[in-house]
Amino acid sequence: MYRVSGVLDIISNPKSYFDEHRQSLEEVVGLVRRAFGTDLDFDDIYRHVTLPQEVCLLRNEDGSLKAMRSHNRKTISGIPCLFLEGAVIDPSLHGHGIYGRILSEINEREAVICLKTQNPRVYAAIEGYCSAVYPGMQETPGAIREIKKAIAADLKCAADENGVIQGYYGRLLYGEEPAHERSVFFKDKLKMNLERGDALIVVGVK
Repeated sequence: MYRVSGVLDIISNPKSYFDEHRQSLEEVVGLVRRAFGTDLDFDDIYRHVTLPQEVCLLRNEDGSLKAMRSHNRKTISGIPCLFLEGAVIDPSLHGHGIYGRILSEINEREAVICLKTQNPRVYAAIEGYCSAVYPGMQETPGAIREIKKAIAADLKCAADENGVIQGYYGRLLYGEEPAHERSVFFKDKLKMNLERGDALIVVGVK
């Protein structure tokens, strides 16, 4: 199993860090493009890794960058939440539990994890980390619905009862549509259209 301990750097001021460490920024850009399977815009990647409060870089024993995670800590509807802004893992390391292990390292006391995504693999990773994930097969509690409404309002978007924001990304962000057993849930139950750029607001309870 891949180990996180000893090779995870948590950067508390990512803009200053990446402006000063240009090589690390270039490494992140390369990792993002490999993970998404497409040549994403440099400036867009820069914004996504410099705006969050914290960024985590996971390096192998040889110093090579293998994963990146960015996040903010917010109080949403009166509840302390860890809002996951972005994550990429080297495709060769998918299925090693790295997503959940990085979460364990950065989650201080937040019992609620929030994010938006169009990737069913990300949804499955949150399922593996949290005791309950919404939307899911169970009814969404009122407190979780309020959190999702607040997130949609902050994004200045309209979300349906499941938390789907139609056309949020404007397109499929990946070189090809991510495949996972949860893809059926996205398409059949949630009626998501990834080619249209639909996004899903996900709330997990630890």
